[in-house]
Parts: sequence; structure tokens; C-alpha cells
Amino acid sequence: GIVGHQGNHAQGNYFYKLKPRAVDRFENELQLLAKLTDRRKSGDPMSSFAPDFHGMVELDGQQYFKMQHLLQQFEEAHVMDIKMGVRCHTESEMKNTKLRVDLFERLVRMQPSELTPEEMEKGAITKARWMTLRDQLSSTKTLGFRVDALYTTSVHKTAFDSELYRVRGDDEVMGVLRSFLPRAELCVDCSPRQIAAAVLKRLEGLECGLQNSSLFAKHEFIGSTLLFVSDK
Repeated sequence: GIVGHQGNHAQGNYFYKLKPRAVDRFENELQLLAKLTDRRKSGDPMSSFAPDFHGMVELDGQQYFKMQHLLQQFEEAHVMDIKMGVRCHTESEMKNTKLRVDLFERLVRMQPSELTPEEMEKGAITKARWMTLRDQLSSTKTLGFRVDALYTTSVHKTAFDSELYRVRGDDEVMGVLRSFLPRAELCVDCSPRQIAAAVLKRLEGLECGLQNSSLFAKHEFIGSTLLFVSDK
């Protein structure tokens, strides 16, 4: 996929996001997208920061969210996926005791030193254990966000196939944020500093929009993502 889990893809004006397997995640995401679409008609400021939603579709036997393709207007998009919040798991996910071999294998590749002897013997961990470790190893708990993916003309990283999962310190985070910006010699009619200023202005607009959004005021947002895109 462009950003996020495998299976996501773009075609023409639309971006297709694979339906989450977890029932609660699917229902929450579907309801939020539908509410944002409805609130756009009434002018809720939060809705202007979300992609247009065109309902659910089935492709090759799989269910997808059909949304606006936000990258289509860019020539050489630099994309950064930032997961927001001081925790990225819900209370219900913490109660799930199902053992997952796939998450165990992923942790073996990423940070085997975190596995306990009992987990090594079972060859599996719970999703709660996985998500708690993800928050602890990254800047989630210390800064309230983490970089989960970075795609530029020269860099292609996700938290699962690079060092991003353990980027935690302020200097490390700043280094990743800087690498999102195009190099000065590649910029056309702009500069990295100007792009950074435009991103900051957009974030200030988002903050103002959320402060004045009745939808945001009435809901808790856990594991939400901000998608940053710049061009040369």
C-alpha cells in the first residue's frame, strides 16, 4: 500500500483502504468516515482535514473503504505517516488474550530482546503485548506521536522494515522529520524552510479546527493518523 497496511492501493481519483479485520475497528472507522462526510455539509471544521468518503466497495472478494486519493495532485510526493496520541490501543484491545504467532514473529525480527522466556516458549504474544511495546519503544509515550512511515524519492521506510519503530529521542525524531522535507537543490520555486512553514501553518489550522469541532469534542480518538505530504 501507499501508506499503512498491505492491501491498500490507489486507482484514478480514489484510494482503497482494506477493511480492518477487527469488528470494533471497522465499525469505529466506518462511523467516523460517515459522520465526517455528513458534517462536511454543515461546515464542521474537522471535516475539511479528512478525505472524501465514498462508501464501501468489494474488489476481488475483499471489502474496502473507497476514499479520495490525496496524492494524485502531487508529482513527486514526499509522504509521512504520523500516529497520534500517548497510546495507540483501546481498552478492549488490552483485554484480548488471543495469542498471535504473526505478532511474535514480527517482534522476533524487530526487537527479540523484549521477548520473555515464556513468550519464546509459546512462540506467540497477545495483541495487547505487541501494542504496548510499540508505544514504549517509540516516541508515543514521550512526545505523544510517532512516525510510522516515510516515503520520499530516496527513502522508503515503515515501522516494520526499518529503524522507525525505535525512534524515540528528540534528536532522532527531529532527524526523521527533517528527512521528510525535499533537499534544497531539488526544490522548485520553494525551499525546505518554506515547506516546513507551510506544514506548521496547516497544523495550526488543524488545531483551530479541532477546537471548534463539535464532532471532535464528543469523541475520543485513539490510534489516529496525520498524513503529511509535500512536493518538490
